[in-house]
Amino acid sequence: MSLHQRILTFMEEAGRIGLANERTISVNVKSDDSVVTQTDLAISDLFKQSFKAELADGKHWLLDEESCADAKVEDILGRDGIQFILDPVDGTATYALRTGLWGISLAVFTNGKPTHGYIYMPRLQELYVATPEGAEVTYEPFTSQAHVVKLGVPNVTTKDLSFGSMGTGISRYNHWDATIFKSLQPHSLAVALAWMVSGKVKFSFSWPKLWDVAMALAFLPHTGHRMYSYPSGDEMTHLTADNIQHQGPHPWSTITPLLLCLPQDKNTIMAGITDLPQKN
Repeated sequence: MSLHQRILTFMEEAGRIGLANERTISVNVKSDDSVVTQTDLAISDLFKQSFKAELADGKHWLLDEESCADAKVEDILGRDGIQFILDPVDGTATYALRTGLWGISLAVFTNGKPTHGYIYMPRLQELYVATPEGAEVTYEPFTSQAHVVKLGVPNVTTKDLSFGSMGTGISRYNHWDATIFKSLQPHSLAVALAWMVSGKVKFSFSWPKLWDVAMALAFLPHTGHRMYSYPSGDEMTHLTADNIQHQGPHPWSTITPLLLCLPQDKNTIMAGITDLPQKN
């Protein structure tokens, strides 16, 4: 079985764990005031067991949000070989609120370059996959009703932009109802990214962490989106130790907020931003 197929098997099983634990969530507060659940830990353990041989060979590495406290940014970003960047439950606090807006995200880097990305939203039954050949979303994955849609540049226009004080840092457009998102804080950046690359939301404006940026770098080349620092507007094309902070109350966050959007919408969105997102 290929590595890609094994990752899909892992995502399916991780989704089962997340759904099974949703009703009896045990929440702990981490040192940076974010939360971790037993599901985060269970999915991390599942990955380590599923790829035990690879992780022991010195050529495969795991950067796991729940177990990276002693790692150094420069060491991680400078590694050769294959690196798995895993967020067992992206949107942990949202998961704890049982909203359904959470996902399991995994980015695969080879010699420092993003090659694959996976976002699985078990409650919403959406699986997003990016490979060197392209990106796609599967609705109702791992079932006989699975339906695959190839992803490309979304067919939306600047006139569809709407601005508001959205807790999720994403903006719905056209007929999409934004009211359910206005009071939602915190949120899942994996969900925001997935819905952006599939054209369901126009942009994402947030203060992401390293694993969020890693995931974005795997998907954005296939959908025409770009990632910009705010307020400078400089494009971020790769991860370096200079744009990720390791110390302080929010370790692994980017130095500045990031705007993800299509290039033609950048100036319009930048001009419409009035409030900074919260750090995760």
